[in-house]
Amino acid sequence: MAKYDNTGDVKRRRFPFFLTIFIIGIVLFIVGVVLIKVTNTKSLGKRYSYNETFDVAAIDNMEIDFSAGDLNIKKSSDENIHVTGENLPEKINFSSSNSKLQVKTADSLLHLKGGYISFDGSQPTLTIELPEKAFDTVKIDAGAGQMKLSDLTCENLDIDFGAGSSEVINVTCTNEADFDLGVGKTVFKDCTFNDSDFDCGVGETDFSGKLLGDAEIDGGIGSINFDIDGCKNDYKIKSDSKVKINSTTEESELSYKIKLDIDNGIGEISLNFR
Repeated sequence: MAKYDNTGDVKRRRFPFFLTIFIIGIVLFIVGVVLIKVTNTKSLGKRYSYNETFDVAAIDNMEIDFSAGDLNIKKSSDENIHVTGENLPEKINFSSSNSKLQVKTADSLLHLKGGYISFDGSQPTLTIELPEKAFDTVKIDAGAGQMKLSDLTCENLDIDFGAGSSEVINVTCTNEADFDLGVGKTVFKDCTFNDSDFDCGVGETDFSGKLLGDAEIDGGIGSINFDIDGCKNDYKIKSDSKVKINSTTEESELSYKIKLDIDNGIGEISLNFR
């Protein structure tokens, strides 16, 4: 028989709180069982070393997907490409075909430490040594860890930074460069970019070098400092916020204007010219 309150309305029974918690627990348990079933738990924690040499004449493009660990791309001591890795997750794949060198981290529902759990705390490391060559397109997806890229020349460059410190040193990109910065400090030193796009994340961004084409700088959370090797009067600066601009000369070297489109986030942006 229905029960009524003082106003004559039917009293509604409240769903017991403990029963709600119990149901949520059952759902989480089922999800956990499914994750274990579909994940190759035998491969969790397994690590291996890798050492391979590639003919640079056969490689024009590179696609590097290294989800977690330290990534170092530097100049080779000879005319070959050398790829070495230590403590690598078992299912990081290396391949070379159709003029492309590819490093791929296999997808995993347990996307920890490069997709697989490390029980001994060892840090995966990957080193790629490149001889002097103008590559076509280089794509790098770096996860959690330190990344250092140096002495590279390419036509197109696309880098997605994760969490950790990053260095880009003596890198030249002749067409388009796209940087999606993550969490941490990123330093660009002695770089030369044509058209470029900097999507700054959380942390500090420092740039020194040349911007020879239009650039977009989207601020995140943190300070952004650009030391540009060029004359201020050669740039047309558009900004929706306050930007500190420093220059020691009023000279101009170009017959056209390079566009700098700046969208500040939370933090300070400084542009320093000659």
